[in-house]
Amino acid sequence: MFTLVYTSRMPASTANTTLTDLLVAARAKNASLGVTGLLLHKSGKVMQALEGDEATVRALVAVISLDPRHKDFWVITEENRDTRFFADWSMRFIEPTDAQLDVIGPNYWAESRADELLTWFSNNQV
Repeated sequence: MFTLVYTSRMPASTANTTLTDLLVAARAKNASLGVTGLLLHKSGKVMQALEGDEATVRALVAVISLDPRHKDFWVITEENRDTRFFADWSMRFIEPTDAQLDVIGPNYWAESRADELLTWFSNNQV
């Protein structure tokens, strides 16, 4: 199972309705492709984990990276795993609170924290 995590920034001009529209479209597309994952959004920052067949995930990320609604697109980790973090979610969406992020710790968007962040959200009901 291939997992890729990226971060990006959504400009302030990107309305919540746009984010909702993106989420609806992503869930449908991911389900049809056999891709699962998590989308975190906090103050214009995005972190997304995508899981599935490596070629499928890479093709999907190539499209996402060219989307003008994403700025400062950066792949922070990619790896093969034995299992999925989000097997039951075509795209789990979370807007974490400051308190939740405080539990995880500082620099939660950094590469070294990606695995810890995914594990925490996978194991905790939000």
